Amino acid sequence: MLSYNALVFFNMKQTQAEKDAVMAQLDEIIRRCRILDCKMIVVVPSMDLPVHATVDEIRADAVSVLRDMVKKVEPYGIKLSLEFCGAPAMSINRFEYAYAIVEEVGSPLVGVTLDQFHFHAMASGWDALEKADGRKIFVWHLNGAENMPCGAAYNTDEKRLWPGESGDCLDHARFAGTLKKIGFGGDACTIEVFRPDYYKLSSEENIRKAAEVTRAHVAKYC
Repeated sequence: MLSYNALVFFNMKQTQAEKDAVMAQLDEIIRRCRILDCKMIVVVPSMDLPVHATVDEIRADAVSVLRDMVKKVEPYGIKLSLEFCGAPAMSINRFEYAYAIVEEVGSPLVGVTLDQFHFHAMASGWDALEKADGRKIFVWHLNGAENMPCGAAYNTDEKRLWPGESGDCLDHARFAGTLKKIGFGGDACTIEVFRPDYYKLSSEENIRKAAEVTRAHVAKYC
């Protein structure tokens, strides 16, 4: 099992009760991870914040929360992988924001989940990825995307594609080449697509297609 997906909306809580609820959820996920022998938890930032927080305020809060989380997961050797989500309403929606948080936390147990769709959807900076320490990228999600405007409200998960499918605009060679160059630290790449048409397939058809696409991607680019 690569990771527990996921503890959602972990940051920018406004009351102590909300903060306590996040930590209680983490305790429960740790309990499950120990049963499943799972050594990583993906953590997803909050969306639709009730306050107009700045990037700096969001970073400071996330760093504080993640440091508290590290104290809980460290005894069990469980990692935390921060997944920025490329949507306007998400509090951490670009790679460079997530990476800055991980760097400031400064723990080998905390890294980034890099989803190609999310990277493209809010125009994360290639310069930031190219300068990153690949060992701090724990999870790599493969997918393709329709060529929608970055930041558009309608550029949602429904616009995802199998990587390389007709209409896919993502630069897969650049993603793979950059991750290889910076020393990507994960030992696997995964595939994550939420396109409604794909839900019409049976589970067996979906699994078979995902495996075929992933193998072809690895053979071509990695």
